[in-house]
Amino acid sequence: MIQLRSLVIAALLFCSFIPSLSAQDEETTVIPPMTKGTVLLNAGFGPATHWAGYYHGFAPAFMVAADAGLWELGPGILTIGGEFGWDFSSYHHTEYNQDYTEKYMSITVAARSTYHYGWNIKGLDTYGGIALGGRIPVYHSGYYNDPHFGLGGGFFVGASYFFTPVLGVNAELGYNITYIQAGMVYILKE
Repeated sequence: MIQLRSLVIAALLFCSFIPSLSAQDEETTVIPPMTKGTVLLNAGFGPATHWAGYYHGFAPAFMVAADAGLWELGPGILTIGGEFGWDFSSYHHTEYNQDYTEKYMSITVAARSTYHYGWNIKGLDTYGGIALGGRIPVYHSGYYNDPHFGLGGGFFVGASYFFTPVLGVNAELGYNITYIQAGMVYILKE
């Protein structure tokens, strides 16, 4: 009788753990931040690249980008989007016993495509991508000839970490509008 009672108690305890085990499995299944139909908006700041600019030293740049998840490709999502950037450079130098200050400002408009992979870690999104577009000079002063429109491309890798379901921090590294940038990212759902 004691053995039967022990067996029933053991069976009841085992059955009571089954729902909690399946609940744990559901909690560990992480939905990545980028899914088909999701749009990510990110904005960041960093040193500008020299696509079409005439720069000396540090040139600050600001970039805003949007990626729309269109296709599931293997374990990740392929996106299409666009980016907009602004950069400025100022350089003081002496030439032929005269002082010159070069100032240059441009805007960049480009298309971009990225591949996002979430690594099954809650809130983490990593990606790599390419961009193609034009850098348009909007202001130049100084000794040298005015720079002209420049068509160029870029490549980059990035990572975002979401501390809320829709808001997070973002960083990108590569040769794009910036060499490296840090900023914020926001998720728009379908």
